[in-house]
Amino acid sequence: TGKTTTLKQLGHAVGRDLRILSCDTLTTNRFVSDWLAGMVAGGTWVLFDNAEQLVNNVLSHLAAAMKRIMDALRCTKTDDNEYKIWLGKHQIDMTRSFACFLTYRVPDGKAAVLPQCIRSTFRGTAMMLPDLQPLTELMLSANGFSDPTICARKIALLFSLCEPTFGEMHGAWGTSFTLGPNGVSSEGRM
Repeated sequence: TGKTTTLKQLGHAVGRDLRILSCDTLTTNRFVSDWLAGMVAGGTWVLFDNAEQLVNNVLSHLAAAMKRIMDALRCTKTDDNEYKIWLGKHQIDMTRSFACFLTYRVPDGKAAVLPQCIRSTFRGTAMMLPDLQPLTELMLSANGFSDPTICARKIALLFSLCEPTFGEMHGAWGTSFTLGPNGVSSEGRM
């Protein structure tokens, strides 16, 4: 459904660096601690992609580390105006621009089985593909088209007809194309 792509575009839109960790069963607690320490110190956004592949003890460790980070951000600053936190073996100076995301793919027909520690630490959201017609209409209008409604309707229809073919290659291909560089001719402009 384009969760990772959406987060990449969000980071790009607000000018934040997003680092992606593709999780697997070999990811260890120490690696998560070291990685988080670097990301928190640098104020980088981090995405744990495919977190369903992490083993339960690593998920619990991640939840505990995120709780320490959030608690530290809620505390007042130290005398030298820095936030300090211990993550693993590292005492680090925190940067408030840090953000952490987690994507979790649910197998078809099954309910999400997230450990309670993760559910209480991360805020769950659902992502779905948007209605392309209003987005396309807005993009055409922003690019100077005098009557973008008819053209937007035709583009949305084209994407819906092509979805069975191209939708398998990339979940958000229609959104990416619509929000990407405008490839529509300029004949309809004012």
